[in-house]
Amino acid sequence: MTRDIRGKQFRHFKGGRYVVLHLAKHSEGETEQVVYLSLDYGTIWVRRLSEWEEPTNRWPDGVTRSRFVLESELPKNVLDLFLNVDEAAG
Repeated sequence: MTRDIRGKQFRHFKGGRYVVLHLAKHSEGETEQVVYLSLDYGTIWVRRLSEWEEPTNRWPDGVTRSRFVLESELPKNVLDLFLNVDEAAG
């Protein structure tokens, strides 16, 4: 992986807020993947890291930035809630 973005909150160019849960490799071809959680809907998504980082000029202000822009880092205790669901429910 190029950098550790796990536990960080990002904004998508369309406005959605997401937290990166894990960085992974696809089982075929071993392409790097980002596993992330929608803070708006609670759904979990997977996207190629190369797509995650690719520049786009589709931001509302027309400025070219990455598809996802870093907003903040979650406190470790909050991230642990997402990563240890089975233990928390236990």
